[in-house]
Amino acid sequence: MNYRLHFGLMVLLGLNLSAQAEPLLKHQLSPLVTQAKALLVAQNQPQSPLTNQDDEPVDLLAEYNVTAGRVRKANQDTPESLSILTRDEIELLALLTQNTSGLLRGIPGVQAGSGTSPLEANVSIRGLGDDRSPVLIDGERQNVSQGEIREDLFSVDSADIERIEVLRGPASGTYGSDATGGLINIITRQPQANTPPQVEFRSYLGGASTNYGQARLSLGGENFALSASTAYRSTGNAQDAQGNLIPNQQDNQNYNLNLRLFLDPKNTVSLRYSGYRFHTGTLAVSELPEILTQLPLVTKDRYSAEWRSQKIFDSATALKFGVFYNQLNQQFNQQVFDGENGELAFNNFTNTQVGTVGTNLQFKTPVGAGQLVYGLDVFQETGTNNFVTITGDGPTSLEPLLPNGRQRGLAAYTLLDYPLAPQVTSTIGLRYDAFTTEALATGAFAAQSVSDAAVTPKAGLVWNFLPGLRLRANYSQGFRVPTLKERFFNGTAGPLNAEIADINIGGQTPPFIILQGNPQLTSERSSSWEVGLAGTNWDVVYFNNQVSGLLNASQVGTDEETGIPIFQFGNIQNAKIQGIEAQSIFNLSEQWRLRGAFTWTDAVDQSTGTALPGIVATYGTVQISYRSPQGWAGILQTRLASAREGAGAYGVMDLSLKVPLSSALHLTFSATNLLNTFYRESLIGFNAPGRQLFAGIEWQPSN
Repeated sequence: MNYRLHFGLMVLLGLNLSAQAEPLLKHQLSPLVTQAKALLVAQNQPQSPLTNQDDEPVDLLAEYNVTAGRVRKANQDTPESLSILTRDEIELLALLTQNTSGLLRGIPGVQAGSGTSPLEANVSIRGLGDDRSPVLIDGERQNVSQGEIREDLFSVDSADIERIEVLRGPASGTYGSDATGGLINIITRQPQANTPPQVEFRSYLGGASTNYGQARLSLGGENFALSASTAYRSTGNAQDAQGNLIPNQQDNQNYNLNLRLFLDPKNTVSLRYSGYRFHTGTLAVSELPEILTQLPLVTKDRYSAEWRSQKIFDSATALKFGVFYNQLNQQFNQQVFDGENGELAFNNFTNTQVGTVGTNLQFKTPVGAGQLVYGLDVFQETGTNNFVTITGDGPTSLEPLLPNGRQRGLAAYTLLDYPLAPQVTSTIGLRYDAFTTEALATGAFAAQSVSDAAVTPKAGLVWNFLPGLRLRANYSQGFRVPTLKERFFNGTAGPLNAEIADINIGGQTPPFIILQGNPQLTSERSSSWEVGLAGTNWDVVYFNNQVSGLLNASQVGTDEETGIPIFQFGNIQNAKIQGIEAQSIFNLSEQWRLRGAFTWTDAVDQSTGTALPGIVATYGTVQISYRSPQGWAGILQTRLASAREGAGAYGVMDLSLKVPLSSALHLTFSATNLLNTFYRESLIGFNAPGRQLFAGIEWQPSN
C-alpha cells in the first residue's frame, strides 16, 4: 500500500499544482456564454436571468466567490485560502458519493467522512476535527449547539447544489463562532426569470441495494421564478473489501421549494422551504457485533425569507435582509450487549428537538475604489433534550442526561476591501460576538447561565506582482463557544456520541463511557497566519494555526463499581497545527482536464507533545475528467492517504461515466472503490464498502 501512496503523492507534487483559479474551463464557458447572449438578446432584458447571490449581473468569464467577504468578490483579490466546486464538477462527483461530505474529498485541507449517514457526514478542515467548520446554506448558518448531528451536510441533495465554496482557515472574523478550522458554504441552484418550464429527472440503482431518484421543476416569468424538487434514496447493508458486514439500512427524502419575486430591476425577494426526513435500521458506528445503533428518525425543516436591494432608497448602498427558522428533530437508540452472555448491558434512547430563529441585516457601500460591508447577525436556539437510559432488564434512570437549553447570539461585523495600489488589494475586518448559553431547570438539573464574548479581527493582502502570478498573505482568528453538552452533560455516552470516536484505551475504543460536562469551560480560540503563491491554474499555501483552549474530552477516572472509564470535557492548554496545501487544474485539451490536490498536516498538543488524534498527516487526490460537446462525460478519481491512528494508509480509485442518448437524455454508470481496496476513511464507524457498481438514467434539458 505504501508504494501506491508514495507514487501518488509524487504525481501530485509533479503536477502544476493549483487552486480554484479556473472554476470553469473554456470549453465549458463557450456554450454558456453563447446561451447567455442568445437569451439576453431574445428577451431584451439584460438584468434578469444571469445574476449572482447579490442579484448583480455576473460576467461568466470572471472568477469570483461570495463567501470570503459575504458579497461577490474576485478570487484574484481574495487573501484567504478558498476552494470552489462548480455545478459541472458536482454532477460527476455526485455519482461517487451519497451526500455532500463525499463531494469535499478532493479539496485540500479537508478530511471528510464516508458520508453513509448524517452521523458520518463529519468534516475536519486543517486538522481541527468536526464541530469547527460551520455549514452555511445560501449564506444561512445551519450548525446547532445541541444534539449529536450539529453539521448539516445532508439536508440538501447534490442535484440542488449550484456550487460549494470552502474557506480553509479560521473565519470567525467574518462568520462568528465555530469557524476555527474553516467554513463550508453550500449555494443552491436558483430559478431564473423569463425561462420556460423545465423538468429534470435522475435515477440510479446499484450496490448495497441502493435506489435513488430525484426530480426538479423550474420556470420563470417576467416578475417571478420558481423551482421545486424532491429526492429519495434508500440503501441496505454493504460489505467491505474482505466481505465483512457493514450495517447501513436507511432511507431519506429531500424537499425543496424556492420562489423569487423580482419587484423591480433593483429589488428581489426570495422565499425558501427545505425539508429532510431520514430513517434507519442499524447503522455502522462500531465494528463490535455487540453494539447496535439506530436513528429511528431525523427530520429538519428550513424556512427563510430574504430581500435584496442593489440600491436602497436610490443610494449607492446595497442591502440584504433575511430571516430564517430551522426545526431539527433527532431520535437515537444505542444498545450495548454483553459479549459473553448476550444480555443487554446498556440501552440509551434520546430525543432532541432544536428550534433556531435568526436574522441578518447587511449593507454594502462603496468607499472610494473599495467597498465596505457591515451588518448584524442575531439568533436564538432553543432545545428540548429527553433521555431514557436502561441497563440490564429494567430502567435505572429516567432523568435527562442533558438539561433543556437555550443559546442566544448577537454579532456586529465590518469588512473593508480596498486597493492600496493598482496591483495590491488589502482586506481588513472586525467582528464582535456576544453569546449567552442557558441550562434550563430540567429534572435534577438546576438553571444555569454562562456568557461569552469575542472580538475577532482579520487582515489580508494580495499582490498581483506579475501577469498570472500573485502573492497572498492572511491573518485571521477563530473562536468556538462550548456547546450545551460540553458544559452540562452528565451521564453515560455510547458509540453514537461523537466524543467516543477519538478515545483510545489500551489500543481499543470503549463501547461506552461516563461523560461529564464542565461549566467552567472557556471558549476555544485560534490565531492563524498563512502565505501563499498562486498562478492562473495553481496555488500553494503554508499555514500555521495556534489554538488555545482546544475543547476535548479526557479521562479523569474509573467508576469503582462498574469499571467504566469516566471522561470530562476540558480545555487543552495549547495546540499547534501547521501544514502545506496545494491544488492544480491543468487543461490537457478542450475536452480533458487533470486536477490534483495535496495536503500535509502536522497537529501537536503542545502541553504534552503528542499528536492530536484522528489526523491524516498526508493525503491527496488526482482527478481526470472528460466532457465532450456531444454530451459524453466522465471522471476517474484516485484518492491516497497516509496512515492515522486506527487506520492504515490506502489508495482508492472511483469512476463515473455519462453516455448521451440524446441532447437531454443520458445513461450514467459509476464504480466506487474500483480496485476493491480494504480501507477505513470515515472519522467514525466501520471500514469503507468494497467495490460497488451503479447504473442509472438522467434527463436534463439544456438551459
